[in-house]
Amino acid sequence: LGYKSAELFKSRGKAKGFEKDYFGAIEDLNIALRKGNEAEYYFLRGVCYNFVLQYNEALADLNTAIEMCDTIADYYNQRGIVYTNLERHADALFEFQTAIRINPETKFIHNNIGLAYEHNGFIDKAVEHYKISIRKEPYYSDSYFNLGRFYFDRAKYKTAIKYLKEAFLLNPNFGDITHILGLCYIQLNDKTTACNYIQLSIDAGCESAVSTQKEYCEETAIEE
Repeated sequence: LGYKSAELFKSRGKAKGFEKDYFGAIEDLNIALRKGNEAEYYFLRGVCYNFVLQYNEALADLNTAIEMCDTIADYYNQRGIVYTNLERHADALFEFQTAIRINPETKFIHNNIGLAYEHNGFIDKAVEHYKISIRKEPYYSDSYFNLGRFYFDRAKYKTAIKYLKEAFLLNPNFGDITHILGLCYIQLNDKTTACNYIQLSIDAGCESAVSTQKEYCEETAIEE
């Protein structure tokens, strides 16, 4: 209809982002930025760049957003996520801590802090924040998954299963969850359950589960 304001392109860009059309979202946000130089537009474009793995571009946009407006917790949280993807874990922890100081109710912030603490070697603090995340956001599967993965790595398989099953109920299409569940049951010598979960993992597109199935489940089938 000829109405082409910067806010309209921003809104359409956000909608495309929700539909996972991140490149389309970036195109609309480029137009929004040509029409109006707003911190939020840089932030949103930075989020999209992160999703398409263009981390340097994401970081540049988030730096600009924070320079323009340094009181928004989500901006720091997102910059922490990019730093995590760049494996700059000390920088990520600083960003997440800044975000939670600005707004203690920032979405998923305790899970993010837990990851940063884990990567920086502060194991007890990592577990503490994963558990806080579960209490505050019990619908968020990543926190259950991170605890399950954490306990699996430390050979606490029954505890790992408890958290991984919760993660699976919340996000049944994430193949890493069912793969690690399968690996837990392998360690507990429950072959049937293990291979059922590994098949679910393959169905969800987890490539690493294919080799597990070949090494364990096919061999088990031959033995039986």
